[in-house]
Amino acid sequence: NNIGLYVYQSYDSTIYTNYIGYWNTTDLGNGGDGIRVHASVRTTIDNGNGILYNGGYGIHASNSSDTVIQGNSIHKNDLDGVFFQSGDGTIGGTGSSERNHICDNLGNGVRLNGTSAMTVTGNYIGLGSLGVYDFGNDGHGILLENGAQSSLIGGDGAGEGNWIGWNGQDGIRIDGSATQYNYLVGNVIGAPVTFGFEAPNSNHGVGIYGGAHHNSVGTIEGGNIIIASGWSGVAVVESDLNNVTLNSIGTNGVGAHWGNAFYGVNVVDSSNTSISFNEIAYNGTDGGTDGAQAGIRISDVGSTGNIIS
Repeated sequence: NNIGLYVYQSYDSTIYTNYIGYWNTTDLGNGGDGIRVHASVRTTIDNGNGILYNGGYGIHASNSSDTVIQGNSIHKNDLDGVFFQSGDGTIGGTGSSERNHICDNLGNGVRLNGTSAMTVTGNYIGLGSLGVYDFGNDGHGILLENGAQSSLIGGDGAGEGNWIGWNGQDGIRIDGSATQYNYLVGNVIGAPVTFGFEAPNSNHGVGIYGGAHHNSVGTIEGGNIIIASGWSGVAVVESDLNNVTLNSIGTNGVGAHWGNAFYGVNVVDSSNTSISFNEIAYNGTDGGTDGAQAGIRISDVGSTGNIIS
């Protein structure tokens, strides 16, 4: 597969300050993944690696534990920027030196497949190294699927939220009947770090699909800002027992009133959704001016036992 760097059945490896797939501005992409980690423990990929132009994933970690990815630029790879397949680890951190810039990849920014207890925090996903301009990934900003569980996306402390904008599908997608107990806290979805203009994700801000359950978009510790999405702010489709709590949806609460183009929250054929303590405003058009669509919509025969409070 012409992998740039392969860590296989290893312990305590550190990969730092490399150019993988390019030199200066020259495309020297590997045919496969930039970095591949398999069946390894405590691999750290940090301190300024540039991982660009590779024909596979930027970073692909599988069946590995305690993998840490911090402080990297992961751009212009042909598949996902970062793909975790089983295992656990951390992507990002609270300071600028730990933040990853995951942008302009042809797949998803970050994809968690069958993982457990992942932390994804403090990253710029689709917004470039300055956290501002349009370098969106073609897929979802973050995708959790196939039994990914017990993940924390963001955090309630300073600098722990991810900034997610300009991506070609959902800002965050949670998908699959075994995908459960994931928590989205403190993220800004649909704006640059300056709040100077909109940075819309093309589809939903957050989409919960395919029977995913017991996931929380916001908690009592803190919610998310979800604005300017091309579709709805939060969509829950054929997925039961999820929570939408303490979010600002369609506004950041202090002047950026950038409604999601469809509904603030759209619950379709889903039961026992709790929608509570949210500020939901200005949704229905890009500027929230025509009132054509509801702040919250509940529809279809399977939508029973939902709470709006």
